[in-house]
Amino acid sequence: MTSSLSTPIEDVAVARVRWPRFALAAILVVTAAWYGWGIWKLGYGYPYYSAAVDSMSRSWTGFLFGSVDPLGVVTVDKPPMGLWVQVLSARALGFHGWSLILPQVLEGVATVWVLFLTVRRWQGERVALLAAALFACTPIVVAVVRDNMPDPLLFLLLVSAAYAVTRAIDSPARERRWMLLAAVFLGCAFTTKMVQAWLVLPSLAAAYLAGSASTVRAKAVTTALATGVLAITSFWWVVVVDLWPTPKPYIGSSVDGTARDLVFGYNGLGRIVGQDFAAAASYAEDHGKSFYQSDPGIGRLFGTSLGGQAGWLLPLALAAVLASILLVLLGRRPPRRIVAGWTLWGGWLLTCAVVFSFMRGIWLLYYTAELAPAIAALSAAALAALWRHYRAEGRWWPVLPTVVACLGGWAWLLVNRAPEWNGWAGLVVVVVTLVSVALLVAGKLGPRRLAPQGFAAGLVAITVAPVVWSTATSVGYSAGLPMLPAAGPVSLQTDYLEPEVRDDLRGLLGGWGARDYRASAGVLDDSGKALLGYVERESGATRIALAAETADTAAPFILATDRGVVGMAGFTNRDPAPSADQLRQWIEHGEVAFVLLLPEEKGQYEFVRTSCAAVPPASYGAEEGPGDLYRCRR
Repeated sequence: MTSSLSTPIEDVAVARVRWPRFALAAILVVTAAWYGWGIWKLGYGYPYYSAAVDSMSRSWTGFLFGSVDPLGVVTVDKPPMGLWVQVLSARALGFHGWSLILPQVLEGVATVWVLFLTVRRWQGERVALLAAALFACTPIVVAVVRDNMPDPLLFLLLVSAAYAVTRAIDSPARERRWMLLAAVFLGCAFTTKMVQAWLVLPSLAAAYLAGSASTVRAKAVTTALATGVLAITSFWWVVVVDLWPTPKPYIGSSVDGTARDLVFGYNGLGRIVGQDFAAAASYAEDHGKSFYQSDPGIGRLFGTSLGGQAGWLLPLALAAVLASILLVLLGRRPPRRIVAGWTLWGGWLLTCAVVFSFMRGIWLLYYTAELAPAIAALSAAALAALWRHYRAEGRWWPVLPTVVACLGGWAWLLVNRAPEWNGWAGLVVVVVTLVSVALLVAGKLGPRRLAPQGFAAGLVAITVAPVVWSTATSVGYSAGLPMLPAAGPVSLQTDYLEPEVRDDLRGLLGGWGARDYRASAGVLDDSGKALLGYVERESGATRIALAAETADTAAPFILATDRGVVGMAGFTNRDPAPSADQLRQWIEHGEVAFVLLLPEEKGQYEFVRTSCAAVPPASYGAEEGPGDLYRCRR
């Protein structure tokens, strides 16, 4: 019989081996709770995308193209891969708001896990655990994962590509396979959010070239093959939809209805250099400002509305990159694997930071979430390096308490930009920072046993505020405007709005108990329900029961009925989908029962006002309608 007894030394050894697994499991469980808490109360997220998921689930053509409406008139303004996952979830679990957000939560948790695996191969297990925790508690990441945007899948694919590159560097025998897999992940990311995915491409390529021990010839061959795979996996959808025979959906937000224009225009250079229209979420162009009072420039990511989203540790991450570059210039030559890691994450951070800081096109606050994996990895590595220097005998030990003090001060500043919203967190930051600095100094000048306690307190000091913001987001507070993910106090996101709108939205201010208005996202108000009921009763068997101006306007109606609803003019209200001639032809052939126009817009469908009969709100039992309704079927 084999004895099951073990010695105390063996028990300690086993515990040392297992504790990182338990720590990782704890991080993933907490992350899942953070990201998934109360998702059944979040409504449909952004109705524009939810309506597309509903429509895509009704038709395979709509599924392929990413059609907003069930009749396949116009698509969403992005490739559909991020929505494909939500469609599959809705088909398996039923169409509910939570079934759309559940895959987002799973993708977010998976990203934390893959980030751990990636950083572990670069810096070891402890640093990887810290990086995973720092990423998980980034406020804007929590907000994005709890929404139905395509971004959670983008994060997972990009971090998976980084993992594959890291494996290629560590596995010479299978280097080429891993690089081709990295190309597949990056190509799928492109089919999720197009050019935004390619922002990390230079850093991935540079990391491979810097870290691989293969010959120049072997690297060239691998790079060429990976480039070919990347091209195929990135552009296959573009080629398929552009070669698809007509009739087919119009590619939303493109100039000519093609996916290739979407790549290079609206979702490409247009985002960086600016576009010739002001989108619904943009600030007035003549002010030279983008959404959320965010001026292009070197300080944009540290600004009022953006600093608290992903910027809590941004100063540390940037300083770490600059320090690593300086050390290389001074002649320090660390192992290839270490150089590759700094190149990968440092290049990721610098490229995204520069593009996001100076882009002049449509700018939305949650774009900063793409910075989070790099900030987490670099910050964890930097803190570990500072801790090593602190423990070593030398003159550099004061750097760690100084960094903790600076990051604590930065966190206090971010919190006190809106002290009326959970401002108590700023006081906690100050107290814990002072305790940490005191213990770190005492641990060096006095009893050494105080040093670990000081370092632990420092980690608490630099994370307590983002944890508060993330938890507030998780338990029900939403600062996203309008229906766009954001974290923190809504007062920091509303300065660009008209005074009356700003005052209404600032009524959401509060702490843990502030209501999350997304619970009503995608749900028609009373006047909308009355209008839809009237349309359903009066439209008979008409193919298009309601054609509403803009896809955003049509989205709640699409979600509320199985009848044919079309969102005209797409997301930007500029798409000729349908064209004015096409709509006129539909009306003449009796294919459209009702048209809903925006009351203050003078768009391409103004002829409806004289060609069809106006329906006053009183006809469907409302004092004021969601728009101007016209009966077009006699």
